[in-house]
Amino acid sequence: MFRQKLDYIAHWLWSHSRHGTHSPFVYRLVDEVLYNYHAVVLDRVNGIRPAKVNALINRILGFWLNDDAEKRDYVLMKPEPDYWTAFIQLLPKVHPGTLLIFQKIYQSKANKVAWRKIIQHEQVTVAIDLYYIGLVFFREGQAKESFKIRF
Repeated sequence: MFRQKLDYIAHWLWSHSRHGTHSPFVYRLVDEVLYNYHAVVLDRVNGIRPAKVNALINRILGFWLNDDAEKRDYVLMKPEPDYWTAFIQLLPKVHPGTLLIFQKIYQSKANKVAWRKIIQHEQVTVAIDLYYIGLVFFREGQAKESFKIRF
């Protein structure tokens, strides 16, 4: 528990707001979805509640799936058995319209190690670390970027 609090503090110190992003796609996602303060309420004692994380995931999916420009799909990844193995098994099926959502990326050391390996993988073009969840995109024509966003 203590380690998770330290991870959260480190994330908050090193993360950026929407103004720290230089990708129009990521800026729009952060501005229209993450920083829609009317939809997310924080619990001042315990941080973000699981129901609020689910609401955030639903808003992200609404943003992602409502773009008719290309085929869009997503996979909600859970840490069992482990992220890296599941990620490697999914790679042959991903395409530029795929979004992977990883839950609890800071819950354990194994999750943190797997998250670092995933965002460094050559097929991943955009990775967004929100502390509570991680987003991985495989967008064509975009330079590889990784963001830590303060949420």
